[in-house]
Amino acid sequence: MAKPAAIGIDVSSKQFHVARHGHATVQVFENSLHGRRALIKAIRRNRGPISVALESTGPYGLALAIGLHKVRRIDVRYINPGAAKGYASRGLVRSKTDRVDAHALARMAHDRVGDPWQPPSEHALNMRSWARRIRTLVNDRTREKNRLQSTEATGVLPAELLADIENSIASLDERIAGLRYRLVEYARQDHQVSDRMDLLCSIKGIAEVTAVEILAELGCMPADLTARQLVAQAGLDPRSNQSGDRDRPRHISKMGSRYLRATLHMAALNTVRWVPEIQEFHRVLTKDRNKAQLVAYVAVARKLLHTIHGMLRTETHFDPSRFYQPKRNSSGT
Repeated sequence: MAKPAAIGIDVSSKQFHVARHGHATVQVFENSLHGRRALIKAIRRNRGPISVALESTGPYGLALAIGLHKVRRIDVRYINPGAAKGYASRGLVRSKTDRVDAHALARMAHDRVGDPWQPPSEHALNMRSWARRIRTLVNDRTREKNRLQSTEATGVLPAELLADIENSIASLDERIAGLRYRLVEYARQDHQVSDRMDLLCSIKGIAEVTAVEILAELGCMPADLTARQLVAQAGLDPRSNQSGDRDRPRHISKMGSRYLRATLHMAALNTVRWVPEIQEFHRVLTKDRNKAQLVAYVAVARKLLHTIHGMLRTETHFDPSRFYQPKRNSSGT
């Protein structure tokens, strides 16, 4: 069987740079509907099976990846940007340009790096788009609230501008509430998603909106991920920094979905408040083990994601005793 033609595509907001493994030339296409169609048509001219690698850099590449996946003989590999960067550094690539990145991705396609990509359902993609838009507006509201607090404290702005910031916050409140209501309604239209929402809402501190935001991100990830792989997808996996006698503190990788990470952080804050077992787990970390508050909340978020993975896999409601059970001493206390 002939080896697939290996093609790498570097995606930017305006252009696609396309390289084929073993060829020095790089083709450039416009990042538009017309450009995507022309690119797919050009790739299809290659005879036999085709392996295409491109970075998962958000909406700019997603439409192209979906279009490529529809072609039967094209094998799409949707590469995490961190993995692409690591692969290029191992190949001693010293420069970073669109053309260089396209050739690096072509080598990844040739080496069959990563698993073949399966696009999520249209419902899952729409849920994620809604949830991410809401998260963007929440961040905008937070910035406006910070501006209001700082200007009120310093008194450097006229009253008219303070009123404008307050009106902006009120407008964002209204838009966020409306989008959240419609997102929950839309999510409930899918019976499987609705059942999974009910499972997640069995965790006291996770309401419908948070449940939908979590499921919106998980629904666009491979269904067969293990709990540890899911933690890595959320960027909550710890990274060591050790060399010789030097062993620096570990930090989370932050290489996954920042949206899932932010939602899990809020879920951790709420569940620590409302679930005694999770509250005790947090207390042990902060009081008995002298962990910083932020480190403890990250640990809660990571453990919550493990728990959610198990709940969805077994289709069971939350059992707080399985989240954390305090260790008893020999006297039984």
